[in-house]
Amino acid sequence: VKRALVGHLYCDFFARASKEGGDSHYTIRCGFNRPSHPPQVPQSVLSINSNPDMPLRINTVRTFFHEFGHGLHSMLGQPEYQHMAGTRCSNDFAEVPSELMEFFCAHEEVLALLSDNSDPVKCRQLAIKLQAQEQLFQALELQEQLAVAHYDIEVHRRVPPCPEWIEGWYHETQRRHASIPVTMDCSPHLRMSHVASYGATYYSYPWAYATAALLWRELFAGDPFS
Repeated sequence: VKRALVGHLYCDFFARASKEGGDSHYTIRCGFNRPSHPPQVPQSVLSINSNPDMPLRINTVRTFFHEFGHGLHSMLGQPEYQHMAGTRCSNDFAEVPSELMEFFCAHEEVLALLSDNSDPVKCRQLAIKLQAQEQLFQALELQEQLAVAHYDIEVHRRVPPCPEWIEGWYHETQRRHASIPVTMDCSPHLRMSHVASYGATYYSYPWAYATAALLWRELFAGDPFS
């Protein structure tokens, strides 16, 4: 196997007072590869705010795999122009690598590499529990994703949207597309930063999940290291 440097991924896993909250992947320098210029090696950051004094929660592990998928996308994508590298691709595909990586963290062989306990029986039992957990409330979660996608499209279709209309339309999309009753005295849409950054393309999340699930079943479910 020919070895070559494909990029630098800086990992910052623990929370601290001077660090921005939330978990994310972001690019320092994009990569590109074209005949007329020496290739540019990409550099990215994988930032997770976990507690160094506590065991990792499964949600944190899943988030790590999700953001690591973005990191791999940035490392392995070598377009001709850097502004099309990694997550700068079409939003229809941007979340596919990250959604795909989430499937790996519930596979028994992957868990055996991550866990302090290498007992294959216990890893198998944990994998079964995690896979069963992912099936809980799956339909409700999909409804929520579709409701947010409808909300996102409608917000960006109207220019300029007034604040009162934005909140009212969020509650309306929840009533139309979700089974859980709307709570009127809260504004969860104010926490949806992706509605701003993804501007009318939030639908790509459920789309990416469906695509990633197909890739997982066809290519990796039998052997995650294939």
